[in-house]
Amino acid sequence: MTEPQTHQPSHEPARAVLLTVGGSPAPVIYSLNKQQPQFICFFVTEESKGLISSAILPALTFHPQHHDWIVTPDGESLSACYRALRDNLQSILEKWEVGWGHLSVDYTGGTKVMSGAVLLATVKRVSRYTYIGSADPKGRAKSGVGVVLDGRERIFTETNPWKDMAEDELPSLALLFNHGQYGAAANLAEQLRDLVPTKMSAIYSAATEAIRGYREWDRFNYKTARNRLGQGRRDLVPYSIDKNDVLAQLARKLDEHIDFLTRL
Repeated sequence: MTEPQTHQPSHEPARAVLLTVGGSPAPVIYSLNKQQPQFICFFVTEESKGLISSAILPALTFHPQHHDWIVTPDGESLSACYRALRDNLQSILEKWEVGWGHLSVDYTGGTKVMSGAVLLATVKRVSRYTYIGSADPKGRAKSGVGVVLDGRERIFTETNPWKDMAEDELPSLALLFNHGQYGAAANLAEQLRDLVPTKMSAIYSAATEAIRGYREWDRFNYKTARNRLGQGRRDLVPYSIDKNDVLAQLARKLDEHIDFLTRL
């Protein structure tokens, strides 16, 4: 598995960006002008909401297609912040016809609680996070430990830590599969597929297809099951590096089941 690339500056455009907004609009403005997304969602308190129209939008050097906001009733309550995001972000993305994979999250502004909540609400779905910092201590107040000084900002891209946490979900995936919860297992495998590095993504994709094959078998759709198991097997084989590794063993098991289904 490839190592996550942390603290690497990135200026690639994002289709949509979710940002936390606090008392200073400067990092939000900097982030947006660097990323220049089509769609913007601001995560704000009632106190910081006014900055959207008074300070942030007028300072943008581009014209977003649309912007919206989510207001937390309490910027110091993790539960309140999380619920606000949980209950509203999905519908905003659907309105924009933007998938989670095209959403970038900037957690620089707002309270620490707001930043924590936005991470919790998106960690299983978003692959890209950004943070506005400084390239060196001289770019911060208070001898390098304070806020980033205006004009000394730099955008950093963080890969989702879920890429590293995905392995923790494998027992859950196995449990679902072993209890015949094939639909839920396939959904989890697909979710992991979208968040792990490229090579692992292909393996999870193959696993998703195979699990859906078992779901069809459970529904007595033998032909569809055989085809899906076969596709999963074909997709897994190129990533096997030894005839006795886990993937090779799985491929052999799939062969047995495909042969059984062929004889039905």
